Amino acid sequence: MYTVKIWHISSGRKFPFDFQSVGRFQVQLEELSPEKMPEISPDPSIIHLFCIQGESGQADYIRGILEKSADLIPYLRVLIVPENEYQDHLLGLQGNVRLVLIDDSIRSDNLRLLLETLINNEYYRAIIQTFARDLRGQSRAFDGFRNLASKELAQSKEESAAFQRLLDYESSYRDFEGKVEKAMQEALALKDREVVELTSKMQAMERLSEFRDKELKDAKETLDAAQRALDLSRTENMEREKIIDALQRLNIYTDQEVVELFKENEELRKKLGMPPREA
Repeated sequence: MYTVKIWHISSGRKFPFDFQSVGRFQVQLEELSPEKMPEISPDPSIIHLFCIQGESGQADYIRGILEKSADLIPYLRVLIVPENEYQDHLLGLQGNVRLVLIDDSIRSDNLRLLLETLINNEYYRAIIQTFARDLRGQSRAFDGFRNLASKELAQSKEESAAFQRLLDYESSYRDFEGKVEKAMQEALALKDREVVELTSKMQAMERLSEFRDKELKDAKETLDAAQRALDLSRTENMEREKIIDALQRLNIYTDQEVVELFKENEELRKKLGMPPREA
């Protein structure tokens, strides 16, 4: 299993993930304060990833620390800065290579995915660089052999044809070496573009998630308002029913009074000897 060392550089923060392994890699985590960065001497035999967390108002301080840490330039550095200071850092860090800049509004699952992708990219980059070093070593050995052969073959005209074939082979080998170098440069450039595109997509996903959260919040407020209106309508309806019941009781009571008054009037007419009223 390959080893990856993550250097978490922060002012007292803890690394947000419990990384013990990532795919084929065994992960070592080192917590460090920013002022210790210039003292780091990375082990070239393993893969290194520097995750730097900046605090609010530290733009100039972080740039100064990065400038002092010249030994870390060949290694990939991920700088996490406050969202409202992202543009300041972006302008101040122009021209820095091997540096990925993101703001701290990124979701934790997206940040974890980004770090895992960068670790895999660094692994393939290390393979390409090892292959390039081996190729250059073979090229130097071939140069020594060519120089020796040149001295020996120059003494014999009969072997000039063999020497020419050797030179032809050397020329073709040089062409092959140039093509390999070009392919490696293109591969590295492609990986760098993929990292930039992945960072942009993740930040776009963050913005979309925030927009959806706002839509859900607005929809909930609308539903709450509708529910309050419905409750108010129910209350008004109950009040109306109470008024209707009271009016109905009042009408019944008034009719009874009329009947009693009519009966009293009839009895009085009877006592007075008056004829009864027609119903």
